[in-house]
Amino acid sequence: MGADMVTSQLMLRVFLSSPGDVAEERRLAREVMEKLERGHLLRGKVHFDIVAWDDGYAAVPMDARETPQDSVTRYIGRPSDCDLTLVILWSRLGTRLPPHVSRSDGSPYPSGTVWEYEDALAASKPVFLYRRSAKPQIDLDDPEIDTKRAQYGAVKSFFDGLIDSDGSLRAGVNDYADPTAFSTLLREHLEAFVNERLSRQIVTLFDELERKERELQGSAAVVGPHLVPVKVEVDARTLIAVGASAPHSFVYCASVLLRNDPNGSHPTAEAPSVLGQITFLDHGVPVLTINTARWGDTDQPAIRKAKDPFASLIDLNTVPFRIGETHELNVAIKYPDQAFFYAFDNGTYDHPNWENPAFRLDGGTYEVTVRLRGVHLDQEHRFRLCNLGTGAGLEFSLDVG
Repeated sequence: MGADMVTSQLMLRVFLSSPGDVAEERRLAREVMEKLERGHLLRGKVHFDIVAWDDGYAAVPMDARETPQDSVTRYIGRPSDCDLTLVILWSRLGTRLPPHVSRSDGSPYPSGTVWEYEDALAASKPVFLYRRSAKPQIDLDDPEIDTKRAQYGAVKSFFDGLIDSDGSLRAGVNDYADPTAFSTLLREHLEAFVNERLSRQIVTLFDELERKERELQGSAAVVGPHLVPVKVEVDARTLIAVGASAPHSFVYCASVLLRNDPNGSHPTAEAPSVLGQITFLDHGVPVLTINTARWGDTDQPAIRKAKDPFASLIDLNTVPFRIGETHELNVAIKYPDQAFFYAFDNGTYDHPNWENPAFRLDGGTYEVTVRLRGVHLDQEHRFRLCNLGTGAGLEFSLDVG
């Protein structure tokens, strides 16, 4: 691969938005992101730049000439400038903003947290909204009991406002029981978010590689590779042999073997780098897309990286197809004692027992589209994948319909 296609670290700005009653969750959010950065799963792959008014190393100076919200915006930026906003609510909604800070229709913002929430949404930036479900305990002799009741009522009104007249939710809400549960939930959500962003980054790098190599070819007619499925199978793999751990002894793996066909009806060529992308569809509706599918006959990324520390993201997620050569593309795995199954990619190896919560699929039958991309190559093949339920495996076949 080209020397310019080097591994780059994913930089994510995360805005931490909440009133002051969830200080423990704010602390845990920082801890979760720090552990993700340093853990085996994402070490060297991602850096979180946490944007927060209570940063222990760069606290926001509150200027007496302006509102606290204006100071926060001035010195650390706004959610609309970040990659992700985390909004955490429990017993307080926060302090109402002054009249000069209002919505386009002139209505006031109930609090700075609401302003931050809506600022991110207005910019179409991802927002993860969390609500502690435990009811706050209020001392009946507390002199601020009326204020606290009003704040809790404001929180309830905020969430009620996310429900349409027909009872449907206009926004996703992630409920949790206590700070410990929040920490676990946030970690799962951030792993899924980072995995999606990393796969998107790889695709962007791949797009750039394709563009550069096509520019080198100029207007000359170039024969592309012709990749065909030669075997579609589900086989039981002993986990001792392939590296997963208890409580499972073996796993069903659905795969397709592809060949750069030298006997087709038209000439074919070698493909220096082929990227597999897999989409699972339920009755024609896409439910999950894997941007960087796993080539099963290659080394696991950690092993490959140990052998070649300079291997790029493209190197770790693509394979070359010489004429007549075959490679195995992994699609899904299922443990026999479970009713569900999981999609599969290179990041699967970083999850305990290869169970990535973001890739879990609970349905019975899915259409599966495999897209093969490379320079002068963009092909799709369609398959059908059936989940046979608890005590059984998967059925995987070429969709000829």
